[in-house]
Amino acid sequence: MSKERHEVLTMLAEGHITVEDAERLLDALAAGEAKRTRPEAGWLDLKIRDALEKGGRRRKTKRSRRERETVDSSGGRFVVPEGSSLVLRSNPAHPGGGSVSLRRLAGEECAVGCEGPFAVYRDEETLFIEWDYGDIEVGVPDAAVGIKAQTLGGNLAVDDLRVPLDLLTHGGDLRLSGICRSVIARSLGGNVFLEVTALDPGTESEVTTNEGDIFATLGPEFSGTVKATTLAGDVQVEDGLGRVFDHNVEGMPRATAVEVGPDFRAATITIRTLRGSLFLERGQ
Repeated sequence: MSKERHEVLTMLAEGHITVEDAERLLDALAAGEAKRTRPEAGWLDLKIRDALEKGGRRRKTKRSRRERETVDSSGGRFVVPEGSSLVLRSNPAHPGGGSVSLRRLAGEECAVGCEGPFAVYRDEETLFIEWDYGDIEVGVPDAAVGIKAQTLGGNLAVDDLRVPLDLLTHGGDLRLSGICRSVIARSLGGNVFLEVTALDPGTESEVTTNEGDIFATLGPEFSGTVKATTLAGDVQVEDGLGRVFDHNVEGMPRATAVEVGPDFRAATITIRTLRGSLFLERGQ
């Protein structure tokens, strides 16, 4: 993948540009590569530079806040006070990537297993877990009220976490099972495997990948509306899953919406991919 293409996909995942903007940028890149000239390069470079500068300013503002308190995590465990949020990310000074695995854990302590060094910091009601390299596994207690996690290149897996999630992987797959609260999940290049049990009423979730496929399995107790869109792939809905409407599999983008269960207005899941296909089915 070219550097420019990666920049576009990163901007899309971080919310700096819309899907429509991303499509135009990718088309411009493709046309330039085909002709071995870049007539759109000036506009494209300005667009990328502007978005990256905005993102850089935001990151700089966050880092400039007051010093955070170090939390004792000896033995790989530390207490999560009731009402705290968790932020899991690779150390900016040692961005080594690696895969992330998050699972539900009984009790009030968070348990961390990591191939390399890690540290825990506190800033008001937010706990930050930063690791240097390798894969990391985190057991999360129910005391946490939200989780934000990202990895630079590995896979990101979640199992049975009953809190709102904000997830980002820059190249790996997303594997999300036992989802019952709102989730914002993005992959810049991998596939997404989504298993939803039953979402809380009023929950709105969004799952996107730029290049991969999305496989969504909805549990027997799930009620809600699923909206699926792809710019280039196929959309496949299992027979009997629910009432299908707004079904367009011929034009661009290809999209469908499915009302599932008796209370289909209770929750909404939006799934999108730029290049991949979408598969919706009912689980056991």
